[in-house]
Amino acid sequence: MENTSFSHTAVLPAEDFKFLVFRYHFFKTGNDDGKWFTEKHIPDGFASITFNFNLAIGAVINDVEKFLPEVYLTLPHLGFVKVFTKPNADVMIVSAKASVVSKIFDLNLSNAPNGIYYFEDNVWKKKFGELKPITSHDERIRIFEKFILNTLHEVKYQEDEIDCAYDGIFKNDGLLSVKNLAEISFTTERTLRRNFKNRVGVSPKTMIRIVRFNKLWHKVQNDLPIDYQDLCFYGDFYDQSHFIHEVERITGENPSDFFGKNLDLVKLMSGF
Repeated sequence: MENTSFSHTAVLPAEDFKFLVFRYHFFKTGNDDGKWFTEKHIPDGFASITFNFNLAIGAVINDVEKFLPEVYLTLPHLGFVKVFTKPNADVMIVSAKASVVSKIFDLNLSNAPNGIYYFEDNVWKKKFGELKPITSHDERIRIFEKFILNTLHEVKYQEDEIDCAYDGIFKNDGLLSVKNLAEISFTTERTLRRNFKNRVGVSPKTMIRIVRFNKLWHKVQNDLPIDYQDLCFYGDFYDQSHFIHEVERITGENPSDFFGKNLDLVKLMSGF
């Protein structure tokens, strides 16, 4: 998506990096008209390594507008976050599998307030400094992927039961129980709940809810006009009130208000 003030480019990863990366996003905002953009970010279940090169990205946290740091990680989070960009923003976002990010970099994501993890290791500041002067998307991707390979010491990443559970939620569109998830991951529900939260930042049940909503959102885009009764059935909700509550919990709006409005900027801010 591109207009005179806001440009966005999405790039798919090379095959060798799909174990980690879902998609690369590059955002820029113009400086001529001084325009700010504010919209909801709807979680999609991925973690986003965000390089905020001109410190132009912020979020409303506990009703207070705060600019975010040079580099940070956003996590799956049950509920929207209002984000804003000021003019002259230059942002690279690596939309990645949360369970893999945490394992590669040895992160415990169980206590990340408001779904944001602040990197403390200086290696991230160094990588930020290396990427900032680069203007080519391809070159920024090349530098990042080399960083991943060096971190892994050129050894192929080995998936474990948490990765299996995380991927299983996406593969099943969020339409399975925690019990089913433990079975396909060859672990117990208790162990899964404990380790999943540490690696992903939310419980398996919460992750299931996030992914299920996003699958409904994609279905809405492909099936117009909207049949809410069909969506309720497709999402395996108990009844329509359960469906409405779930949409309101994640978007802050009822289904007809959210799905019935122009969502172009929401999609952009959400990496949809």
